[in-house]
Amino acid sequence: MVLVVISILTIMVVSFTDTTQKHLYVTQYYKDRLQAYQTAQSGLQALTAVLRQSSLLANMGNYDSANSPWHFESEAYQMVVLPLLVTPVCGSSLIEPALQVPAMGTTSQRTYLIDENSKLSLYHLINNWGGSTEKTNEVTFFRVMALLDHLLLTRDLIPPSMQNNTTTLSDPGLDMDIDTDTAERLAYYLIDWIDTENNKSVDYNKDIAEDHCPEDNLPYITKNGRLDSIDEIGMVCGFRQMGRPVIEKISRHLTDYNLVTNINTVSRWVLTALFDAAGSDDPETNAEDIYPTLHRLADGDPVEPITETNKIKQVLIDRGIEEDVAKELARKTSQTTIGVQSDHFQLGISGAVYDTESGTEQARSQLHAVIKINKSKTSLGSGATLMYYRED
Repeated sequence: MVLVVISILTIMVVSFTDTTQKHLYVTQYYKDRLQAYQTAQSGLQALTAVLRQSSLLANMGNYDSANSPWHFESEAYQMVVLPLLVTPVCGSSLIEPALQVPAMGTTSQRTYLIDENSKLSLYHLINNWGGSTEKTNEVTFFRVMALLDHLLLTRDLIPPSMQNNTTTLSDPGLDMDIDTDTAERLAYYLIDWIDTENNKSVDYNKDIAEDHCPEDNLPYITKNGRLDSIDEIGMVCGFRQMGRPVIEKISRHLTDYNLVTNINTVSRWVLTALFDAAGSDDPETNAEDIYPTLHRLADGDPVEPITETNKIKQVLIDRGIEEDVAKELARKTSQTTIGVQSDHFQLGISGAVYDTESGTEQARSQLHAVIKINKSKTSLGSGATLMYYRED
């Protein structure tokens, strides 16, 4: 009986010890997760504060450029923002970058900030959405169509289910740009997804995918509403057949927020689309020539940004752009104006907790947000609005 009692007590002690250890492990895990989350939150708040004061730090006034403190290639960013984000918040936790931003070619640039104003906005694709005077914005339509035409390759249209077909993928013709008709059809799919039955446009209101998607002949229901996020285009006919990497490539140059594209920070692909839609005979060459004068390239000299919207036309002409193209690009019309200021920023921050002895990572929390900075000439950095937030 003594041996039985001792055996039972031993089993109980071992079981209790094991349970206690598991509870301690779980408690430590949740503690590390919370610490990682709070670290990421502190980084998010610090970045927001830098964005709110960016104009003040650079003494720029009412415009933003590649020399702004939020731009990862600028000296101000290297001196002000970067040290802020790589300094330990406390003994075992660090703020780290969370976003991988695709650059030109096959390389990628790791950064903490994405300027949403460097993109082309789908928000302006439909004017007066839902109202009695709703119609397709023709200027934005041609810009979106031109962007897709120059950005996408025939290879990008191959569904993921066929990506393992080596015979198909070896065709050199897949590395050619998609044709204009395909780009136009994709742009119409976007209109069809967003607009309502009130759309009064005759030439730019083709309901080509109402009950089924012609690309796959499967049932299809359009949203008839504005996008909740740019990732939603992955649900649109013509786009839903594409692989996830292609959608990410498109979203690098398209946004769904109500903003004005900043000529000083615009991506090369969007710049090409703008010149194309404005009637340039050689939009790719124009974009190639102008881009270095707007962006500070690696080891390049500081650029002279365009400081006022009413100077866009003359600056483009002085830098070699055809006068009629520069005039069309700088033309001030409802919801099609090109500006010189950035006020929407996508932030990606990781909070990581490490074991101080072994150096191994214990927990990580990633935060993604889009912040709108409310600027004014009288009160620089007057406030910030959270437009989008996600935790991973």
